[in-house]
Amino acid sequence: MVGSNPKEWSFKLDDALWAFRTEYKMLTGTTPFCLLYGKAFYLPMEIEHKAFWALKTCNLDLKEAGCLRLSQLNELDELMLEAYDNSLMCKERTKKWHDSRLKDSKEFKEGDHILLFN
Repeated sequence: MVGSNPKEWSFKLDDALWAFRTEYKMLTGTTPFCLLYGKAFYLPMEIEHKAFWALKTCNLDLKEAGCLRLSQLNELDELMLEAYDNSLMCKERTKKWHDSRLKDSKEFKEGDHILLFN
């Protein structure tokens, strides 16, 4: 993305961060954007088209809107817990795979020379 001049990286940082935050991650099972905001991301063009729809469906009843917001916060909390569980399962699978590829455990006898890491 930077091209021939490596000093241009700062101009492309926003695009790179957007790409990273909206990319689906296998570890968590969702996108970082969704974990942070609790909903899918929209491109600026999509937001422009949804603005009129949002105005039509705007809820002006404060009590009902408060209940809806609490419900959304609970859903976000559940999404984060699910992502945490997915992350733990993935780490366990990775550890199991790594441990299976290790050589047999070493048996040491008296008189063997070993490297001691302090």
